[in-house]
Amino acid sequence: AVVAVSARYRGDNTDKSQVAQFQRHDTDCGSMEVQVAQLQARVQQLTGHLQEHRKDHAARRGLLVVLGRRNKYLKYMYEHDRPTYFKVIDTLNIRSKLGQAAEA
Repeated sequence: AVVAVSARYRGDNTDKSQVAQFQRHDTDCGSMEVQVAQLQARVQQLTGHLQEHRKDHAARRGLLVVLGRRNKYLKYMYEHDRPTYFKVIDTLNIRSKLGQAAEA
């Protein structure tokens, strides 16, 4: 018997403990802050994986995709809700490309 194994990401080993503090209500899973926090958890999980498996280029590409999506959401937050943007990047320890551009 052949066992089908899916390589699709299922959320295992991802620490989403910081997501709850950004929820606007108990069932909030779609606000920008929550999505950025979930993506940041995924970035940290992939970074740890890539430190152990340096030649996993598929995971490296996946990390770049997640980072692109996170940066797109952060850019939207920077343009539409700047105080929330700064709160999110401070809490999640994300380096801000947008804030530095505004200061310079």
